[in-house]
Amino acid sequence: MDEERRGSSMPRWHRDSGVPMGGFGYKTTWIAVKGRHDPEEIAEALGLIEPRPLDWITGTDLAYKHGVYVAPRIGGWTLAHGSDGLYHTFEAADAYGEARACWLGMLSARLGEVQYFHTHRVSEDHQWAIAIDGDVLREFDCCGMTGEFHGRGEPTAAERAIGKGTHKLPEDSSDWTEEEWEALFKTVPSERDVMRIAGIWSIDPSTLRNEDIAGDGIFGEVRGRA
Repeated sequence: MDEERRGSSMPRWHRDSGVPMGGFGYKTTWIAVKGRHDPEEIAEALGLIEPRPLDWITGTDLAYKHGVYVAPRIGGWTLAHGSDGLYHTFEAADAYGEARACWLGMLSARLGEVQYFHTHRVSEDHQWAIAIDGDVLREFDCCGMTGEFHGRGEPTAAERAIGKGTHKLPEDSSDWTEEEWEALFKTVPSERDVMRIAGIWSIDPSTLRNEDIAGDGIFGEVRGRA
């Protein structure tokens, strides 16, 4: 299946058949938690309201509309997905940005290593972050619609390997040359680059298929967003 169709309307890539193939990632937000955590444990850490078991197909599709679906463990990782339920906005060094870092740090203090990803092609809003044992080691955000770039920590080996998220926008770029702007633009990620980072750090969720997932996960609403 070509990339254009695959990213057009996740997760139901072939709505003409009425049967979703699986996977998610485009136009949504998710976390990846390392280790042998049960979905119930992660749902509790996220504070989900009225959690209930749901199968992979139903839970993944529903989380594109509201709430959060914590999938069954896949190898050494557990993924939780929620288009709005997990999304944290960012604005330069304001309370929102700090609130997300605080949330991610507290989550990782409880669960160990937690990775955060978000992408949305309409606003060209792409984010990734990683926290381990309470410490937020790296955050990167860019929004093509507003031209904002924000980062915390140094670019990881994965970012350097694909050449995305590695360039910082200076406070004053008024005297920048065309070559400097071109160098910056080359490091601006696309939605597909978010999947590439996820695949290197943990799991690219867009590659998952229904047959890869066994058992039920947990679906619930996020307090204040139900």
